[in-house]
Amino acid sequence: MKLYAHRGVMARYPENTMSAFRAAVDAKADGIEADVHMTKDGELVLIHDETIDRTTDGHGQVASMRLSELRRVNAGVPFDVEDRIPTLEELLDLCRGHRFDSISRSRPISNATRALRSG
Repeated sequence: MKLYAHRGVMARYPENTMSAFRAAVDAKADGIEADVHMTKDGELVLIHDETIDRTTDGHGQVASMRLSELRRVNAGVPFDVEDRIPTLEELLDLCRGHRFDSISRSRPISNATRALRSG
C-alpha cells in the first residue's frame, strides 16, 4: 500500500506548510500533494484556497498579495502554532534527495499556468 501526504500530513500539522511537508518526508510518504497559487509578484506559494482567510490569521486574495505580505501571516493558526505559507521552491528543496512517486497539485493553477505559458 502506498502512502500519499495530502497537503502534507494535514491531520497533525497545518495544511500546506513546511511542518506538514517535513512530517511527510519523515514518514517516508510515497508522494506529496500540494496546492499552488501565484502571488501578485509572480512567486509560487503553497496554499489550498484562493484566499488566505481560512488557513491563516490574515485576509485577502493570494493573487493580489506579494510574497513579502504573505510571509507576515501565520499559517499555523488552526493548530495554535507559528508557521508560514511556503513557496514551491522550498518544498522542492525539502524533497531533494528523497524518492517520491509524485509531488502533485490537486487542481489547475490558473495564474501560474498562464504565466508559464506566456513566459
